[in-house]
Amino acid sequence: MMSCVSVSLVEEKFREAYVEGTDIILSPYIAAFEELNKIFQRLGKVFTFVSNDVEKKISILQHKIADNPENYMSLQIMIKYETENNQAIINADKENGCRTLLRLHRALAFVAHFIAIALEKEEEDLRSYVRDAYQETLAQHHTWIIRTSVGAAMHTLPYRRDIICLFDFTPEQVKDLIKVMWNVYNLTQRLYEDHHLLDLK
Repeated sequence: MMSCVSVSLVEEKFREAYVEGTDIILSPYIAAFEELNKIFQRLGKVFTFVSNDVEKKISILQHKIADNPENYMSLQIMIKYETENNQAIINADKENGCRTLLRLHRALAFVAHFIAIALEKEEEDLRSYVRDAYQETLAQHHTWIIRTSVGAAMHTLPYRRDIICLFDFTPEQVKDLIKVMWNVYNLTQRLYEDHHLLDLK
């Protein structure tokens, strides 16, 4: 049986990744995502595609860090390395680090919304909230076929009481977790924006 998502571990890793206002350290960022991906894996066919995609992106980045740790230590260093080597350009190698991390970055916005919904709302049926969160985040970057499939499968989303069981947390941890997730998201967004990399295909 798969273990619960450790809110404290995710918060710890994102805090390690977040260099106040300047950079994102990649290894703890990826470790946080490995833990977060348990959410997608446990939500059934609604987010099977997302789970598989996140797993693939994590693997790509782990291999890059293992093969070239000096140039894949942080987001700033990775961007500099790949832009100088013409890897981080539109329609470049689809397994380059910048494009790969951008996909995780987009997923992070949805996850932050999802956790807030699951742990703070009181209603048992969360489908409308999760549907709205999906439309505001991941749906903006998914094809029509994927959006349609997720929409059709949304009715299988578990009730709140079952989703809550996916997490190992105390109530006071939730606010801190969501805050650090948005800190990481906003800094990553700014760094990609500064280097004109938000539209990598």
